Amino acid sequence: MKKERWKVTAAVICILVCGIWYSRIYGTEQMQYQAAPVTETVEPMPAVININTADQEELMLLDGIGEKLAERILEYRTENGAFQTIEEIQNVKGIGEKTFADIAADITVE
Repeated sequence: MKKERWKVTAAVICILVCGIWYSRIYGTEQMQYQAAPVTETVEPMPAVININTADQEELMLLDGIGEKLAERILEYRTENGAFQTIEEIQNVKGIGEKTFADIAADITVE
């Protein structure tokens, strides 16, 4: 039993000595971090996009609206005139309830 305590005590002392040695060597060095240079500016998304005046790029900022859907929205607007309500965007092929739910808070017709 005493021999086992000696082994445990020796292991604890070894760990403490290694910890102190490591902290004295590496603990005094402070790492310097520099921010990476900004290479591209990102324009914030407008709070709300007017689907009656937005161009293709603006429409593509909306969740779930890619190039093809943006083109369809523009075509619908050309053929049918301005949207009267935001719900009317669901008349565009490819925009169903789920997509509408995703973008409803981000669009307006004003």
